Amino acid sequence: MAEDQCIFCHIAQGNIPAKKVYEDDKVLAVLDINPAVQGHILLLPKEHVAVMPQMKDEIVAHTGMVAKQLSASLIRSMKVEGTSIFVANGAAAGQRAPHFMMHIMPRSKNDGVKLDLPEGKLDEKMMNMVFVKLAPAVGKQLGFEPKVSVQKEETPDKKKENVKPEKEKLPKKEPVPDDSNKADTLPSNQIPLPKKENTAKNAKGQDSLDDIADFLTRGPK
Repeated sequence: MAEDQCIFCHIAQGNIPAKKVYEDDKVLAVLDINPAVQGHILLLPKEHVAVMPQMKDEIVAHTGMVAKQLSASLIRSMKVEGTSIFVANGAAAGQRAPHFMMHIMPRSKNDGVKLDLPEGKLDEKMMNMVFVKLAPAVGKQLGFEPKVSVQKEETPDKKKENVKPEKEKLPKKEPVPDDSNKADTLPSNQIPLPKKENTAKNAKGQDSLDDIADFLTRGPK
């Protein structure tokens, strides 16, 4: 009865004319008669299903592969910057027809199509509640065992324990006394000789540290 009353089943059977851009034994792609933008395609399974969870896995996989190729075709032929691909599952999600369909739309900047999602915020407590509720259900549906571990909020005392201790401050070095005047009080044979200036090469023929520093800082040559 549902198939007899479904307009998209009649389109798939050829009883109602439509602009078909693709068709095989599993799916049908037609131009939307009330498009959000030029080139808006509706991709439909030929088997009547109302929402995606009712679809067979192989039909879902096939639909996804066809959508990929249709998306590439839109970008090449319509000379657009991208595509939007989405499904409205259920009336609360905006589904209007009783037949599953995937929307594939060419997109350009300032095309007037508004699909921007609002940015909501959840605190850590609410995020944990959602995760604990959702993760086991996903695991049961997909045969996967997620690790449901909730990160506890740290108390002020706990946070203090995790603070890294400050590095121990080293004692300040005492200034080295100036021995420049000691030469006046030393015998002539004990007066220290002035240090020789660094030469361009040390005894082993290597550049001195001063020369290397000058090179790196573009200082005097």
